[in-house]
Amino acid sequence: MEKENKKIYKKWWFWLIIIFIIIILGTGNKNVSNTTPTNSNNTNNIIENTNTTAEENNNISNVPSEDNYKKYVYEVFDKHYNGNYNISGDKADWKIITTLTRTKLEGIAIVNNNRYDFYIILEFSDDTFSDYTVKYFQVGDDKIINN
Repeated sequence: MEKENKKIYKKWWFWLIIIFIIIILGTGNKNVSNTTPTNSNNTNNIIENTNTTAEENNNISNVPSEDNYKKYVYEVFDKHYNGNYNISGDKADWKIITTLTRTKLEGIAIVNNNRYDFYIILEFSDDTFSDYTVKYFQVGDDKIINN
């Protein structure tokens, strides 16, 4: 009695392997999130981190704290306003957006008795975050630095 050779796609175990591959491919990326942060009128979000965590960013461990970022803001304002300003200390007025070497700082400043939104983009020279260049600085509608 001669055994009949079925084609591989007619064998039950072939389809079982195909089903397992489809299941694995379909569920393999559940930890990846494709959501983007929503922007609402509620300013209770203090820090919006649009990049990954420090460990995921090539194990950078020197990421500045919120207080260090505020220190950078005061340094930039001191250079351009010679102490004639006041920065809101209310955490609801701050937003910090970071990438690998750039950080956008947003907040509220009082300059000449007027309240303005400010935007500062700092570019750090390396992952020690000790040396930075101001790439953009705007207070209200006044663009002070635009590199």
